[in-house]
Amino acid sequence: MGRIRTIKPDFFKHEGLYDAEVEEGLPLRIAFAGLWTVCDREGRFEWRPRKLKTDVLPYDDVDFSRVLHALTTRGFVVRYTHEGRDYGVVPSFSAHQVINNREKPSEIPSPDEVIENNEETTRQPRVDDASSTRYDPAQAEREGEREYTLTNVSDGQAVDATEIIWSKCLNWLVSQKVAEKQARSMIGKWLSQASPDEVRDAFKEAFKAKTGDPIPYITKILSKADDEFEPGTPAYKARIEAAMREATEGLKIAR
Repeated sequence: MGRIRTIKPDFFKHEGLYDAEVEEGLPLRIAFAGLWTVCDREGRFEWRPRKLKTDVLPYDDVDFSRVLHALTTRGFVVRYTHEGRDYGVVPSFSAHQVINNREKPSEIPSPDEVIENNEETTRQPRVDDASSTRYDPAQAEREGEREYTLTNVSDGQAVDATEIIWSKCLNWLVSQKVAEKQARSMIGKWLSQASPDEVRDAFKEAFKAKTGDPIPYITKILSKADDEFEPGTPAYKARIEAAMREATEGLKIAR
C-alpha cells in the first residue's frame, strides 16, 4: 500500500532530473516522486519493476525497468542485493521526508549492512544524501580499490563505469568536501570530454594519490589525455597512421 509523502516546490526546478527525462524520453520526474510513496520509512523498496509500475505508472506504456535504470545511473536511486534478492534505496529520502512516527520500521536490510557483512552489492549509496551524517572518508578508503572492480553477482557482469562514476565516485568527491551540486556538474563536464572508462580511471588515480583537491587533479589528468592527441604530437601522428592503415586494409578487402 502506498504511503503519503512530501514534495517540495524546489523539486519542480530540479535541472538534473529534467535533463535526464528529456535525454531518456521517459517520465522520470513523476516516476521518481511516485517511487517515494512505495519506499518504506528509510527510503528502501523491493526491486520489482513490474510491481512498481502498477503502483507508480499504472497507465503509462513504458518499461519500468528502463525508468529504474535511468534513475540509477544518475544517482537518484541505488540498487543493491542481499541474499539473492534485489532492493533499491533513494539516498536523499531522509533529507527531504518527514516520517510519521507511527509508520512501522523498515523490514528491508540497509545497504550499509550489506557492505559491512560483505554481502552481494552492486552499488554504494550516497550516505551523505540519505542522512545528516556525511559520507565517511575512512570507509571510502576501505572501499577504494573494490569500487572499480565490483561485479553484479547475479549475472556475473562488471558494473558499468557510468554507474560507478555516479555512485561511488560522486560519493568520494562529496567526502572530499566538494559540494554535491558542483560534483555533479564536474562529472557531467568530464563525461562530455572523455569516455566513462577514462573518467573512472582518472578518479582511480586521484584516489590513489590521496589528493586533497580532486577537481583540478582529475581535470589535469583528463586534459593531459586530450593533449596527447593534439595535432602535431607523436600520439596524434600514431593515431592518424593507424587510421590510414585500417583504411588501406579495408580497401584491400573491398577489392
